[in-house]
Amino acid sequence: MGIYVPALWLVICLMGWLPVKAIDIPDPEELYEALIDGFIDYTDYIAFLEISRGGPGLKTDSLYLDRYPDLLAGLTANPHMIFSDDTSSTENGRSGSEPTRWRQAVLYRQYQKLIPGNDSKRVYRIGISRERLTVYGEFDQYYSGSRHFGRRYAEFDQFDSTGNGLHLTVGNYSDRIGLGLVYGYHGQLFSRTGSGDGQDGLPYPHYGGSNGIRLIRRMGIQAIKLLYDRDQSVEFGKDFGALSVPIKIFAQSTLLSAGFGHLRNRQTDDATEIWLLSSYFSGKSKVWRYQTELAVAGRAGDISKATAVDVTGKQGGGVTIRLTGWQYDRNYPTWFSGGPSSRRYMTRSLDNIDLNYSDRFAGETGMAGRTSLSLSPRWRLITAVAYAWRGDDDNRAEWRGGLVYRAGREYRVKFDCYWRADNLYSGQCSQRRMHVDFVHQRGSLRTRTFLGHRHDRHNQRNDFLIGCENTYDVHDFRIKLVFKLDRLIVDDPRNNHLYAAIAYETTVSKSMSSYIKYSRRYRRGLPGSSYGELRWDINWNTE
Repeated sequence: MGIYVPALWLVICLMGWLPVKAIDIPDPEELYEALIDGFIDYTDYIAFLEISRGGPGLKTDSLYLDRYPDLLAGLTANPHMIFSDDTSSTENGRSGSEPTRWRQAVLYRQYQKLIPGNDSKRVYRIGISRERLTVYGEFDQYYSGSRHFGRRYAEFDQFDSTGNGLHLTVGNYSDRIGLGLVYGYHGQLFSRTGSGDGQDGLPYPHYGGSNGIRLIRRMGIQAIKLLYDRDQSVEFGKDFGALSVPIKIFAQSTLLSAGFGHLRNRQTDDATEIWLLSSYFSGKSKVWRYQTELAVAGRAGDISKATAVDVTGKQGGGVTIRLTGWQYDRNYPTWFSGGPSSRRYMTRSLDNIDLNYSDRFAGETGMAGRTSLSLSPRWRLITAVAYAWRGDDDNRAEWRGGLVYRAGREYRVKFDCYWRADNLYSGQCSQRRMHVDFVHQRGSLRTRTFLGHRHDRHNQRNDFLIGCENTYDVHDFRIKLVFKLDRLIVDDPRNNHLYAAIAYETTVSKSMSSYIKYSRRYRRGLPGSSYGELRWDINWNTE
């Protein structure tokens, strides 16, 4: 099927003023390459896809990514992947002192796998924005005929020159109360397979954030927040409401929060309910900033608790330190929570409604520390360590160290090591990785070479990764060539995977750009799994 731009899209382009922030979506193929290379699992891959489209607003909320002390090491093969702010407003909303500007941004993206029976699709990101009102929507149209709706929302802002005012969101949003013990980004609680396609997916789209109403009343640096979240599939449904109110206790700013959740089996009408209460404290000095949240929850007369602490410090000499700790009772209900935790999942059941779900919090106690140290103007040392446990035979320790050397703007060398033990007391390493990255910038040409080794006992992998990437960038166009050989086993070359891509990006006009990419993946030893893929983007963004 040929590549074309539907007439409907052209009509929409001509009719509307689009979101105040441009739509910025990192390359999903590179996330998929990280999945193929084993740096992230499938659950993480789905979450990262959402985040890359503006999920948890990572510039202000990094708790989700704090589960990945090896993130930078794991995604070194994608150094330009930058997560943008959520297209929706953050807790502060848009200040009334910001002048009203008209901007428009539309993204049309088409994927076409060059094999029979493929899942080729067209991706639409459409929005309208004027003054204080923003409307946004996204959906994927597959060649097979199915249509999957993603985020869609309408926002209204009314702020004065001091920043006081009201923010209202109807539809999808991603937010967090305190450190997330009561409410935060949590992903999809139940499977949406067989539901949410076509027009049926418009009220309940495939999205791991919230779907409902968010109302924020800002008064200076304080804000009252009211949330309602509703979602359902063919089998299950959920409703959740939360309220957070700032108060002062003995001159200490405190955020009190309350939440109520309801889960139900739509086939049997069986249901279960929870309530949650929390107090959140925060403060800062010249060097340190601290956050603490204490929460209790109740379900069917059973009371449980959770605690989280986060401390960040910046000192002279380019030193940054972040320490995080958490503890959850085994029966603490985290169906709507998004607090700090490890990246380990366990399957849990709610027998009375026949729901099985993934839980990364239950019964876990953990801590994580991250440091960034500037050794000299050219050298920087980055370390991360994390340890989480649920018992003597159920624990995980992780460590990552990275050293970066820069020589002006021309040279950069980065060395990463990662180590993980899924049962620290067994004395066996579950996974270790080493990665070397060399970048040379000369004029408009950027050359990057990387080499890595991975040993993974669980996936029975002990292989190498080697690749090269060349980018030629001038003021109105960019050409990129990528070659990568992964799963390289020196003694057994029969299972090597080869990935190659060529991409061309050009500025068509001041307000429009185009991107074309052809990639080919060859999986030796796996008949029928090799394929080529063609992608075409048109991005329209004007002010």
